[in-house]
Amino acid sequence: MKLTPRRAARLAARWGLRGVRRISRAHGLILMYHRVADARLDPWNICVSPGNFREQMRALTAMADPVPLEDLPEALRRGRSRRPVFAVTFDDGYVDNLTTARPLLAERNVPATIFVATGLIGSGRAYWWDRLADALLGADVLPERIALSSLAGDFVWQDRALSNSGATGRQARQRLHMQLWSRLRLLADDHREAALEELVRLPGISTGGDPSARPMDADELRQLAADEHVCIGAHTLTHPVLPALSREQKARQVELCAAQCLELVGETPRLFAYPYGDLDPETVDVVRAAGYTMACSTREDLVWQGDDPLLLPRIAVGNWSGDAFRRRLAWYWLP
Repeated sequence: MKLTPRRAARLAARWGLRGVRRISRAHGLILMYHRVADARLDPWNICVSPGNFREQMRALTAMADPVPLEDLPEALRRGRSRRPVFAVTFDDGYVDNLTTARPLLAERNVPATIFVATGLIGSGRAYWWDRLADALLGADVLPERIALSSLAGDFVWQDRALSNSGATGRQARQRLHMQLWSRLRLLADDHREAALEELVRLPGISTGGDPSARPMDADELRQLAADEHVCIGAHTLTHPVLPALSREQKARQVELCAAQCLELVGETPRLFAYPYGDLDPETVDVVRAAGYTMACSTREDLVWQGDDPLLLPRIAVGNWSGDAFRRRLAWYWLP
């Protein structure tokens, strides 16, 4: 979106008001991560390198106090303190949350909540969005015509630039990737899998993949949950777009996820994160009825005392250096 003078003035006013609120009102920050890894492909900017993650944790603990997500409301109810508080969360349940993130969190005694899509635990294969990115963006060239009969209404994409190995070709493959991602995310799981299987059979499609871009298996999840500084939260069964489902389907996703968490790690989760950050009033009502006491969105804001606990905002963290991360913290917190 173009930053017009009027929009710049509105942003300045909003952030100026937020600066005034910081002075008098208790506030904190929930950070949203997905992976701690050096990824070859990262179209959604969800991977933070181990080196940058270590620096980010160092910057955070120098400026604020870490708390478990479930303790954040109480910390805010106690009123404004000398330093703000923050909570760290991870979405999806990637295996590197265990192998890479956990040791780095332990260096700074930072607790974390891991929101897990339980129906994908132990699948042994990468998440569908990572497989799609590898298939289309991992290829140097693609056929000029991509046709998938397994998609509802079929899917045909014709672009001569797809076969170009230069910048024009990369941009064309990115456009195709976005179009297919937008279609696939709304499909039922079996229909999405059928479309992906058809896609990877096409000539020129990349099938190398990243073996680390997978969910944890059950033993790995239990190992992570055994850490006293880690809390396992719910992220539905299969990571659907919840507002696109019927109420019955929504309830199945959020209730069975809790039941599977209990089976996997021995505790019923009370914390929830909306897949893709997508929600509507019915979705929130279903989450509340299922017994969750806190739920995280992807709306970008600080957390303020009195916020709705089922509509908590989070800040998505990119692969920023320690210095770049400090500048962002200063923007949000004005220490």
